[in-house]
Amino acid sequence: MAEVGGVSSDRLARGLYTMVGFGVLAVQRVAGTRHQAQRRLKPLIARVDAVIDPVVDEVEQRLSGPPAAAFHKARTAARAGRRVFLGS
Repeated sequence: MAEVGGVSSDRLARGLYTMVGFGVLAVQRVAGTRHQAQRRLKPLIARVDAVIDPVVDEVEQRLSGPPAAAFHKARTAARAGRRVFLGS
């Protein structure tokens, strides 16, 4: 059996498989945590949007020129980010 730095290749392979396994477990845990956060935050974000959106609409209507365009782009990006996070 081949050795690398005094460690057998079989032992290195087992270590590598173990590291990959822990990586998979970590990714699964992050996905579960994200799902819980989405479930908890969705109703809160909906309530905040219901209060904030009319105010933001009014501000956007009062702006003109480059500030209005920048405001619109920022608001569109925020909506897209919210959709990605909430999975909707």
